[in-house]
Amino acid sequence: MAGIKKLDAVRRQLDRAIILLDTDDLSAHTLAWSAFNVLFEMLGSDATRAVVKEVKRTLQLGKVPVFLKHAGDPNAILPQHSPQTAYLTIAIAIRLWEERGQKPTDTMCEFGKRPNPYELGYRHSAIFEAARHEPISELGKGLSKPST
Repeated sequence: MAGIKKLDAVRRQLDRAIILLDTDDLSAHTLAWSAFNVLFEMLGSDATRAVVKEVKRTLQLGKVPVFLKHAGDPNAILPQHSPQTAYLTIAIAIRLWEERGQKPTDTMCEFGKRPNPYELGYRHSAIFEAARHEPISELGKGLSKPST
C-alpha cells in the first residue's frame, strides 16, 4: 500500500469539501476545516500566519467543525448551519493552497466562480473577496468592516 503525501490528502479533502457543499454542507465544512488547518500549520510563524490566525479567531471559523469534532455532551445541538458557513474556510484554504505554489484543481477553480454568498460591505464578504483575489497577507483588511 502506497503512502499518502500530506498535500495530496489536503487536495483530496478540499476537493471533496467543495463537491459536497451543495448536498452535505456539514461534512463539507468538516473536510474543509481539516484541509485549512493543515495548510495553516504549514505557514510557520511569520506575519501571514498572524493575519490568518486573527481572521480565524475573529470570525470563529472553527466554531462549527470543532463542535462536530469533540464528543462533549451527546445531547448538544448545533444551533444553525448552512453551506455559507463553510465558504470562507474553503476560500481561505484555496488561497493557502495556491500560496504554497500548488496549482488549483478544476474543482477549486469552479468554486472560485461561485458568487459571494455574503452581504456586501460586511466582514465576511470582504474577507471572502480578499481570499479569492488578494495575497493571503491582505485578509486582515476585511476585519475593519462591520460584522454581519
